[in-house]
Amino acid sequence: MESILNGKVVVGAKGHPIDTGNHVPFIANWPGTVPAATTCAQLCTTMDLLPTFAQLAGAKLSHRIDGHEIDNLLYGTGEQRSPYRAFYYYHTKQLQAVRSGPSSLFVPLETFSRHPHFPRGSKDNPPLLFNLIEDVSCRRNVAPHHPEIVASLTALAGKARAAPGDRGKPGKGQRTIGRIKNPTPRLLPPSP
Repeated sequence: MESILNGKVVVGAKGHPIDTGNHVPFIANWPGTVPAATTCAQLCTTMDLLPTFAQLAGAKLSHRIDGHEIDNLLYGTGEQRSPYRAFYYYHTKQLQAVRSGPSSLFVPLETFSRHPHFPRGSKDNPPLLFNLIEDVSCRRNVAPHHPEIVASLTALAGKARAAPGDRGKPGKGQRTIGRIKNPTPRLLPPSP
C-alpha cells in the first residue's frame, strides 16, 4: 500500500492504520438463508462473529463483549448498515485514524513510532482527510475542503481517547482482563 503526501510516496503495510490495510473479504454460504450472488459493502469486524453466531444458536452471552450482531448484513434483510458509527485505527496503543462512512481522518500527532503518512521525526502534522470511496489509496488530502468532516471525526477521536484510551492515557472505558481461578479443561464425554 502506498500513498502520496506533499509529493512524497509513503509506503504502508498490513497493520498500518490505512483503511485498505485492514480489509479482508468475508464470504458466507448458507443456502436458503444467505441470498446467493449478493454483496454487502458495509463494514464489520471479526469481533462481530461471536455475538452473531451466539444469536443464531439462541445462546445468551454471559458478559459484555465488543462485537455486534450482524445477521441483517448476512441475510440481506432490513436496513443493511454497519453497527458501527466509527472505526478507530490504532498503531499499538496510539490512536492514529478514525473512519466514519466514506471518510477517514488521520489525526495530528506530535510523536509516533510509525505512521503511514507522517515522516519520522515530524512535529507539526496537519489532520489528513481522505474520501475512501473516491480515493481508496489515500493519496489526496481533502481536509482543507471539508472542515466540518474534520471537526466531526476529530470529536469522535476525542471520545475514543476518553473511553478505550490512547498511548500513555488509559481510558475510562477500559475493562480489566478476564481471569478464571483454577481453570480446568472442559472435555466432551466419551462417545458410546
